[in-house]
Amino acid sequence: MTGDRKYPYFWIPEEDVTDVPLGPPVSEYWPDVRHDGHGMVLSRGLRRIRAHFLRLHRDGTVPYDDQLTFKLILQKHVEISRLRGFIEEEGMRVNAMRDSLHAVVTASQEAFERLVLQVQRYQYTGSEPDLRYIAGFSPFTARGKQAESLRMFLREHPDADFVDAGIMMLPKLTPDQREEYTARVTRNIRRHDGRTVGEPYELTDGTQMLRAVIPLYAVSAILADPSVYRAEKTSIFRGNEPDGRDLLPKELGINPSADLDALPEVVILDDGVDFPPGLRSIVKTHWAAKGVNRTGKSGKHGTPVASRAAFADLGSQIEKSPHSLTPRARIIDAKIVDAEETSVGEIVQRIKEAVSKFKNDARIFNLSYNAAEPGFGKFMSELGAELDQLAIEYGVRFTISAGNYEKFQSANSLAKIFTNPDTVICEPADAMLGTAVGSAVGETYSGSVSGKNEIAPYSRRGPGYGGYYKPDLAAYGGAVLRNGTWIFDRYGISLNSRNCSVLPGTSFTAPAAAGDLAQVMTSIHSHDIGLAQALLYHGAVMPDGIRTGWMRQLGLSVHDFYGLGLSSPLNSMCCSENKAVFLQSGTIRQKTMRKVRFHIPQAAAGASRRGGQKVRVTVTCLVQSPVDFSSTEYTLAYISVSIHWLDSSGLFGSAKPVSSTCRKWDIRCHFRKEFSDFSSGDWELWLEPHARGNIDEYRKIPYALAITVEDPSGVRCLYSGIIDETDRRYRPG
Repeated sequence: MTGDRKYPYFWIPEEDVTDVPLGPPVSEYWPDVRHDGHGMVLSRGLRRIRAHFLRLHRDGTVPYDDQLTFKLILQKHVEISRLRGFIEEEGMRVNAMRDSLHAVVTASQEAFERLVLQVQRYQYTGSEPDLRYIAGFSPFTARGKQAESLRMFLREHPDADFVDAGIMMLPKLTPDQREEYTARVTRNIRRHDGRTVGEPYELTDGTQMLRAVIPLYAVSAILADPSVYRAEKTSIFRGNEPDGRDLLPKELGINPSADLDALPEVVILDDGVDFPPGLRSIVKTHWAAKGVNRTGKSGKHGTPVASRAAFADLGSQIEKSPHSLTPRARIIDAKIVDAEETSVGEIVQRIKEAVSKFKNDARIFNLSYNAAEPGFGKFMSELGAELDQLAIEYGVRFTISAGNYEKFQSANSLAKIFTNPDTVICEPADAMLGTAVGSAVGETYSGSVSGKNEIAPYSRRGPGYGGYYKPDLAAYGGAVLRNGTWIFDRYGISLNSRNCSVLPGTSFTAPAAAGDLAQVMTSIHSHDIGLAQALLYHGAVMPDGIRTGWMRQLGLSVHDFYGLGLSSPLNSMCCSENKAVFLQSGTIRQKTMRKVRFHIPQAAAGASRRGGQKVRVTVTCLVQSPVDFSSTEYTLAYISVSIHWLDSSGLFGSAKPVSSTCRKWDIRCHFRKEFSDFSSGDWELWLEPHARGNIDEYRKIPYALAITVEDPSGVRCLYSGIIDETDRRYRPG
C-alpha cells in the first residue's frame, strides 16, 4: 500500500483559476395583464390597506400621521430587484422579504397617496408600466406575524393566562424609528396588562428584539402594530449540570513536551471550566459575560465540555497514560449561562459580548446548549440566525450540539424513538453556517438499541430549517442502555473538576468536533477557518454497515442523523501517495463562472485503461452565504458545482453532482464520483454562483473548496505523479 506516508495539501495557484462572464440574461419577463382590470385589483388592495390603517388609528394603536406598512406581492417569475428602483423613487422602502413573492414595504402618508394616484392613472391609461410586475397589495396583519412556535402554544394552551414571547421589530428602521416604535409597543403591552422583560436588544444584523409576557387575549392587539414584524414563543435554555459517574481518582497531568502557547484556542461558551489541578494551565483565560448569575460551583457542564475540545481521543489517552495527556487545543472559558435558566435574548447578548471579546484570539466557539424543545418552522431560529450573523461579521465558526432527546427509554428500537417528531434538532442547531454535531455509539452493548457506529438513542436528528440536512457531523459519544444506565467506555469519558467521569450527550460530541476543527486548522499554513471547516466536512467518514432501512421507512436520510459522517480530523488533515487533496478559496460574484483546474496524473488514467480501475474524485464547496433572518428564504446564495474532464477520445465530458447532499440554497455542496474512462491531465471544476433577487449583484460571496483525487485500490502513486507532471505548479503546504 502507498498511503502510509503523509504529505501536505496542494494549493491551487491563481493562474489555475479563471473567471468567465456568464451569457446574456434571459429575456425579461413581461406579465400578460390588462391594465384596466389589473389596476382595479391594485386599487382594491390599496383601499384595504388604508381601511386597515384607519382601524388601527381608531383603536389607538398608531397615530394618524404614522407611516403605512403593507405587503407588496410580486408577479410570479419577478424578482424584487426589478422593482427596487421604482420603489425607492416613489419614497417607499422594502423593509423585509417574507419570501420571494411577498415584500413588506413602508411608505409615508405622502408617498402612499402618490402611489394611489399612480395606480389610478395606470388603471385608466396603462402608464406606469412598472406596476405590471406587482400582483397586488395587502395589509400586514397580526395573523401573519405569528411564528409557528407561538401558534402552536396558543393552539395547545388555550386556557393559559400569558405567553412569554419574543417580538421582532420591523427590519431596516432608522435609529429614531426603532426607539419610537419600541417605546410604543412597550406602552401597548402594558396597556393590555402585559410586561416587558429586560431591555430591548439588537441582533448583529441590526434587528431589534423585545421580550414580553403577554396575556393571551391581547396577542392579536399587540401584534397588530405595524412596527411589529414577527413574534415567537421565547426559547429557554436550562442550566445543565450532568450527574456524571466519577471514575477511580487518578493524578492527571499534561505532557511536558506540549507547547501550550502554540496551540489553537477554542472558546467554550458554557457555565465555566474547572479542570483538575494538574490540567489547569490548559485554560488560558477565565471570563464571564455581564449579568451571568451562577449559584454554587461553576463548571459542572463546561468542564467536561472543554475537556473533549482540549484532548483528542481523551478516553484512550486516560487509559494509556493518565499522567501525560497531550492537548490539541487551549481553552478560553467564557461563562454565559445562568444556574437555572437563560432566555434566548440573554444568550444572544452574552455570545455577542464573548465574540467581540475573543474574536482576535480564537476562531472557534463551542456552544453545547439547546432550547428545551424544537420550535422553528418556516423561519430560522433567533439564536441560529445570530450565530450565522456573527460568523459572517467576525469570520468565526461555531460548533453546536444537536440536542438530546431524553425520552428514549420507553422505546426498544431506533425506529420507534425517531418516529417521534419531538426528536428533531433544537435551536440553535439549525444555524446554517455553524457545525451541528450529533452522537454515535462506539461499541455494541447488550441492552442498547444502538449498535457500533449507529446513532445514539439520545442524539437528535434532522432535517433542520428548510429541510436541509442537519446535523452536519457526528462524533463518538457515550453509550446508554434502554433502562437509562450509562455504559463505561472510552468514547464517553470526559473530565470533571476532580478527575474524570462518563457522560453521554451531544453536549460532549460538539466540543469533540470543535477540537477536531482546531486540529485541522493547524494543518493549513494560513489557519483559514473557512478552509478548515470545509476540510473537516470533506474528510468526514460515513460508517460502514449501519442499518438504514428504518430511516427510509421514516422518510429520512442517513444524512439526517450523521450529516456528512463521523468527524475524522486525521482523514481531513493531509495527503498520501494514493490520495491528493487540492485546496482553493476566495470570493465569487454573480454572473461569473469560475473554472478551477486540478490535475489527474497518468498513473490514474493508465491503470484505468488497462484494467478498468477507477479514480475517485471528491468535492466539497462550502459557501459563506449572506442570510436574511426576516425571510423564509433564509440563505441568499449558493454555488452549484460540476466536474469537467477529458475522456479517452480527448473530448470534454461533464459530471453533475450526483449526491443528494447538494441542494439549492444549501451552503455546502459535497459529492464524490468514480471515473473509469478518462484521460490524464488538467480537469476543471466549474463553480456557478446563484443569488436571490434581494442581494446586490456585485456582492462578493466567500467560499472554500477542497478536491480529492484518490485511488480506491490504494496502490497507485498519484501524489508524486501530480508533482512530476505539473512541474511543481501546485505548491504543497
